[in-house]
Amino acid sequence: QKGVRLDIVAKTQDGEIISVEMQKNIDMHMKGRLLYYWSKLFAGQLKIGMSYSSAKRTVAIAILDFTLFKKDKRFWKKFILKEAQTNEQLYETDQLLELHFIEIGKMDKVREDSPITFWIEFFKDPYSEQVKSLCKFVPEIQEAKELFEKGLNDVLEGYGLEPTQLKQLASIDLKKEEPAILAYAQKYK
Repeated sequence: QKGVRLDIVAKTQDGEIISVEMQKNIDMHMKGRLLYYWSKLFAGQLKIGMSYSSAKRTVAIAILDFTLFKKDKRFWKKFILKEAQTNEQLYETDQLLELHFIEIGKMDKVREDSPITFWIEFFKDPYSEQVKSLCKFVPEIQEAKELFEKGLNDVLEGYGLEPTQLKQLASIDLKKEEPAILAYAQKYK
């Protein structure tokens, strides 16, 4: 049976399951992959003897740094279960299934009435002037930036690097170039 490895899986106070998958490299199988991840999380909720009505809403989110839906210019797509001809939703209130695809390259500007655009800007470039401005009035963005910087510093420290050396590493593909990174780190130990 195929395994599942997600970037983030969280449970809300109401027991809803939210998964987030971030993908930088082009993966044209992302639609099927996200649906598969969602199905494993959804099915994994129910144990023998449990009622189907006890299943909680399960949301899978893919944040993509590539274009998956080439014909659509919108950066955010939300898929739910609907009847094909009448558009009738399978669940009238809470959708048990939601798949979200966010293509960060398609977002062209931050909109004050759309908090998701704040986050997309953060994912695009946490050091941009726009993000610096957002940090002043969106405490969650400031907190995320601080956590990002702490995590980044921890990773750099693991390689024996200083944060000031990050610019030299910015063009390196970590998966392909790990030996080069380790060799570079050895120079500074």
